[in-house]
Amino acid sequence: MAAPFYVDPKGGFTPEEVATDPTVRLLTAASLAMYLIKRAKRHTWAELGRDLSGLPGNVLLEPWQVELLAEHDDVLHVLRVKLTGEGPDAQAVAIAACRGCGSWMAAASGTTVPSKCPLTLGCTGVMVKAPAGGPRPAPKLLPDPRPATVLDTDPGEQG
Repeated sequence: MAAPFYVDPKGGFTPEEVATDPTVRLLTAASLAMYLIKRAKRHTWAELGRDLSGLPGNVLLEPWQVELLAEHDDVLHVLRVKLTGEGPDAQAVAIAACRGCGSWMAAASGTTVPSKCPLTLGCTGVMVKAPAGGPRPAPKLLPDPRPATVLDTDPGEQG
């Protein structure tokens, strides 16, 4: 089996933003989901399986990431990933969201989203398109350099 690795979302958001801002949470979930779909060599969130059963065994997700994916499961179904070797007619679909009002839309790959929100009348918030996440190697466990010791008695006993 290949070496285990974690998945890092992209987008440049701080942990505080991911924890508290609903729009950032959606964009982060989309970033994670797009990478997971591609890594599993699937096209859509539904093909991957909402229980993530389509993921290779070496992909490690942190508990907050699993929670975030479950929280936005209903929106992640609009994502579509273009796999290597697909023809020029195949389109990928990402999610773009407004940092002002929180509205979101599907955005085809290769297209730019408007800089100002076109989704809510009068909103001047900035639109952000979720980029696909990427791998982060799992930490390697190093052997303990201290020599092993054997205790002759229970440490709780007084001699």
